[in-house]
Amino acid sequence: MTPKENETDIDNLVKLLDGFAAGEEGRLKVKVTDTLEEGEVEKVHHLGRCDIGSPYATGECFDAPLGDCDR
Repeated sequence: MTPKENETDIDNLVKLLDGFAAGEEGRLKVKVTDTLEEGEVEKVHHLGRCDIGSPYATGECFDAPLGDCDR
């Protein structure tokens, strides 16, 4: 990675953080991945502070008899 590429990455991260700080949300989790294209951002919304990835957040049936989950 060249110093210019590194500087661009830092600038992009600062823009992301500035945009977040100007918004209404209370928490941010930044995760670096190779599965998204360069510059692509994926935002995951959740309904509370503890439900990311939980069955409740993903809409999976988890607290009813199996027959009820098929509806």
